[in-house]
Amino acid sequence: GKPLPGLTKQDDCCGSVGISWGYHKCTKCPPKPEHPKIHNGQVECPLGYKKMNQTNCKDINECLMSGMCKNANCLNTRGSYRCTCKPGYMLDTSRSHCISDKAVSVEKGTCFRSLSRRNCSLPLSQQITKQICCCSRVGKGWGRNCEKCPLPGSVVFNEICPAGHGYHYSRSHIQ
Repeated sequence: GKPLPGLTKQDDCCGSVGISWGYHKCTKCPPKPEHPKIHNGQVECPLGYKKMNQTNCKDINECLMSGMCKNANCLNTRGSYRCTCKPGYMLDTSRSHCISDKAVSVEKGTCFRSLSRRNCSLPLSQQITKQICCCSRVGKGWGRNCEKCPLPGSVVFNEICPAGHGYHYSRSHIQ
C-alpha cells in the first residue's frame, strides 16, 4: 500500500489504519487485542484506540490523519471511521478514499495499439473497457471513434486510472 503523507506516530498508525510503520525501514505492526487488556502492568489497546496512560485507551480520530478519506467527507466513529464520497466519486476497497466514478465502466470497445493523426491501427482481438485499454501501457486509442487515450498525469488519465499505469478498477473493487 501507499504510505500516508506526513509523519505519523507509531501508536496512531498501528492503532488505526496502518499495517506497517517506520521512518527508514518498515516494521510490521504488532497484533492488537479485541478488547483492552492489561499485560505486564500496561494496557494493550484494540484497533482504533491508543494508550492514554498505563490503564486507559483513547479513540484515535483517523479523520485528523493526513491522506484519509480523499475526495470524501470523513466521520470519526468509536474505534474506526467512515468515508462518505462526494458526488461523482465512489468508495474503493481500502475504504480510506474515493475514486472518480469514471474509473469504472462496463462499456466495451476496440483497443488500438497504435494511433497516428486520429487513425487507429493494430486492434486487439478482444473488446475491452476504455479503462483496461488506456490504463495499460498497450492502448493508444479506444472505441468506435478512435478516441485517443489520455496522457499519463493528465486530469482525465487520473480520473479513469486513479491507481496509475498498469492498474484498473472493476465493479468488485468499489462499493
